[in-house]
Parts: sequence; structure tokens; C-alpha cells
Amino acid sequence: MSRRTAWLFCSALALSLGCASSSKQQRDKVEQARLALEREANRLVVVWEEADPVERVTMEEPLERVLAESGSDPRVAELRLLLASHYLEQRRRKDADRIIEPLLKGPEGPARDSAQILKAEGLTLEGHGEEALELLLPLSGKLVGESARSRHEKALVLAAIEARRWRLTILTMVDWLAEVRLSQDEALRFIDVSLERVPILAQKRLLLEWSNAEFEGEKKKASDAIGRLIVMRLARTALETKDARLARDLFRSGPTWLRTSEYGDALANLAALAVDEASSLGKRIGIVLGGRGKRESRHSIDVARGITEELGEGLELLTEDFRELLPQALAALIGQGAAVLVTGLTPEAAAEARDFAELRKVPTILLAAPPPKVPASGPQYSFVLGSSPDEEERALRAALAEDGITEVEVLGQGDETCIEQTESAGTLTFPWRSWQGRVFGLIVLGDETCAAELQREASGLKAPPRIALGLEAARTKTSRAISLRAGTYPILRDDPAAALSAGSSYFESLGADAARLVSAALERVPLPGPSDTERAKYLEQVRLELSRVETPLDTTSARGFARKNTIQRKLEVQR
Repeated sequence: MSRRTAWLFCSALALSLGCASSSKQQRDKVEQARLALEREANRLVVVWEEADPVERVTMEEPLERVLAESGSDPRVAELRLLLASHYLEQRRRKDADRIIEPLLKGPEGPARDSAQILKAEGLTLEGHGEEALELLLPLSGKLVGESARSRHEKALVLAAIEARRWRLTILTMVDWLAEVRLSQDEALRFIDVSLERVPILAQKRLLLEWSNAEFEGEKKKASDAIGRLIVMRLARTALETKDARLARDLFRSGPTWLRTSEYGDALANLAALAVDEASSLGKRIGIVLGGRGKRESRHSIDVARGITEELGEGLELLTEDFRELLPQALAALIGQGAAVLVTGLTPEAAAEARDFAELRKVPTILLAAPPPKVPASGPQYSFVLGSSPDEEERALRAALAEDGITEVEVLGQGDETCIEQTESAGTLTFPWRSWQGRVFGLIVLGDETCAAELQREASGLKAPPRIALGLEAARTKTSRAISLRAGTYPILRDDPAAALSAGSSYFESLGADAARLVSAALERVPLPGPSDTERAKYLEQVRLELSRVETPLDTTSARGFARKNTIQRKLEVQR
């Protein structure tokens, strides 16, 4: 036994005797024992921190004895955290959980917060990212001290990656790097290493998120630094794997500095090869990123996120930036070899995409219901997966009417996040005063942020109008609102304030449903030959399979189009 371990055994014995005798001594003896316990606990912490990994293994038994004798005494809290962290490093999650259990059951404070972080780290190690996030997210903004915040942010990054929550991954990385003062280089190294755990397709998605994110000040600097890490990692991957499409996408959508970087020339040569590949029709799904306004752009990213999560093995996601005319972007996707298009985020865009699909005879899934139109004779190549705003409004008006509310205002159909009008001095976003006495119901058919802010402001009013939420805003529902539900969407959270960073948005869920349907259809159709006739037959067969495949979906209880061109969706009201 080493001198350090022997000393530790002696300390453990002293602590044990102190605890055993404390209940029998007079008040002054109790105080002396308390101070002795505190001193010895502090000494053990110092010994532990100075020990090397091998010595710490030999210290496990005496430390376990100390903690067993001390129970939930707060003076040994730091010892519990150190030993639990040690067990996690050895991937001994059950031992770590056992050690921190008294802290998790103890009073609120730094010790319980730290134990909660360790509990989450253990869950992440075993692949339970979502469960880890449930422990970590409530601690955001609560911790004091850079060391505690850094450990929390590290744990949050890894849990978000494990849960495949890419938007949360981005926000956490940026927030952490923006506030770190003493160890920015260390934080960047950790982020870079963490990205190794992210699949290449997901890294491409992260890059898409970055190009549409808006940060300011220190967060802008942090965002640029992390975005650069992702771009360089993708560039190296493209060159190492000879991925011409990835090289082309980086040149097309990546930052301009990439072209003059150390990888610029090699990427340019590799990207040129993608032109030859694009002419071959394959198992590819094409989407357009961006749109007419910020809201449509955000939704397109959500759709891409959902498609990536559910795209079948061997299928490829193609993207094209929005141009002045939607058909231009759709034609470019066909040129890249897309067999199915997913587009049409608004009724107007859906109408354009429908006409394009029928003209070019390319299977196309529409994410919004276009205005009615008498179909031409012959097979229809467009399939409506999204809901109709008119149907949502009718369902919500009927629900409000059941409550005796008929004077209703409808919000959120435009591109603005929230109404531009404000109350005096700009203290409120919405014109509550002008609504008073004439509007008793508010229907929100659009933006989630708008819906969340509307409900927050309404909670401070004495007699606010009844709020009714369409599918897009449904996951922000509070107890006072009513909302629509279709299929299993949305999964409501106990804390509506966390809704925007938890779970999937409506358009992400639509993207996932589209990917499931397309994946099932393309699996059944063999690839075509090079002739135009074979390509046309391939697209017709894909259209036919898309009309009749069945698979579980999130945004509707229907399992497919059932040989029709509009999916059936039952809208239910949640009160």
C-alpha cells in the first residue's frame, strides 16, 4: 500500500469515528466533530486532485468508506462529485449514479446542479441523449463560475449530438465559446473533436444551419470560428473520400475564403467531376433552400433537417439555393439527378411547384396545399403532404365557436414574425388595446415565435382573448390555449418555453414524413438505363410507388397517399 493510500485509510477511519461519536457528545463536541469532518474532507479533496490515475483507483475503497459513513452530509459533496466523475471516466455509470444519488435528492444548490450534470454525462455515454438533455437544459443560465458553466456546456454539446439535435448543438457551441474567457483554445479543440462524432451528412446540415443563423457581437465571432472548423473538416473529408458532390456543394454554398484556402485548388478540380455525375438519374431527393422571405427560408432548413433524419440508406439529398423563380431551382435539381422533389412551403409556392411537376413529369411532394385547380387528364405527378391553412382556420373557428367565441382575428399568415404594431412606448408587440371589446379569439396559423410571444403577453392581461394555434405553432401551446393536432404531432412539453429548442418543428416533421415516403418508394424501383425513354419510365414508376407506399408518419394518422394525390389528415383540437 502506498503512503498516500495508507494516509487515506487513516483519514477514512478518523472520519468514521468522528461521525460515530458525534451523536454522543455534548454540543461543543458536536461542533468540534463537524469542523474535523470539514477539515478532513478538504484534505481528501487535495490528496485526490494531486493523485495520478493509478493512485486514484487504489483510493476508491477508502473514499467509498468515507462517503458511506458520512451519508448525505454536505461537507463531503465535493468528494462525491470527484469520485463520480472518476467512475464516469472509466465508463462505470452505475457506480457514478450511486455515488451522486444523495446529492440529487438533496437541497437545491451548486452540489445538486453538478450532480445533475454528471448524471446527464452518464446518460449520454450510454446513448440516451434526449434523457440527458432533460437534465441539462433546465440548468442553462443558472450556473455560477466559468468552470461549472464549461462542464455544463460540454455535456450539453455531447448530449445534443447524441440526440441528433443539430440546432441545439449549434446554439450551445456558440453560446459557450462566446462567454469563455480563459480557455477559448481549449473550447475550440473540444468542439473540433466533438464534430468527429457527427456524421458527414449531419455536418453538411450543420453548415446549412450556420449559413442561415444570425448572431451578433461575441456570438458572431464564436459562430465564425466554429463555422470555419466545420467547413475545413468537410473540405478534408471531400478530398479524402473523393466526394465530388460534397466538393461542389462546398464551392457553391460555402464561404468565399474556402476557394483561396489550402484546399481551394484541389476542391475545384474535384467539384468539376460532379458535373458529369449529375446527368445520371438516381435515388436522389431534391429540395430548395431559401425562399421568398426569412420565414420561408427558416422552414426550408427545418425541412432539410427532417429529411436528413429519416432518409433511407443509399439515398442522397440534393439541395439548391432559391433563385428569383422557383422553377429555376427545381430545374437545377433535376439536372443534378433528383428523382423526387420536395418543395412548396406556401400555397403560392406549392402552386408553382405543382405546375412544374406536371409539366416536367417529375414526382413532387408539396409541403403546403396549393389553391384548387382542375387537373389535366392523365397521371398527376404532384402529391400534397402539407396541410391547408383554410382547413386549419375552419377547424379552429369551429372549436372557438363551441366556446361561444365568434369575434376572431387571424394572425401569422404573412411573412412577418409578429405584428408590427405596438402599444405605447413599444412595451407590447400586439395591439391588445385595439382588440379589447371586439376580438375574443385569436387564431395563429403561422410563426412559432409569434405564438409564443402572443401567449406570454396574454398571460399578463386580466381578460385576454382565447388563443387558438394551428399546426405550425401548436408545440408552443400553454394551458390557456387550444391547438390543433394531426397524427402524433405535436408532442407537447410540460414547459412550453422550452418548446422551440425541444423536439421537431412542424416543417421538420413534414420533412421527415416526406423522407419516409420517398425512401419507401425509391427502394422498390430499380435504377434506369441512360436513355430518355428509360428515364421517363423510371419517373413514372416512382410516381406510382409514391402514390401507394405505406409507412408510419408523424403529421397524419394516414400511412400514405392511398393512390390519391392529397394525403388524408384528420385535424383534432387539443384543449
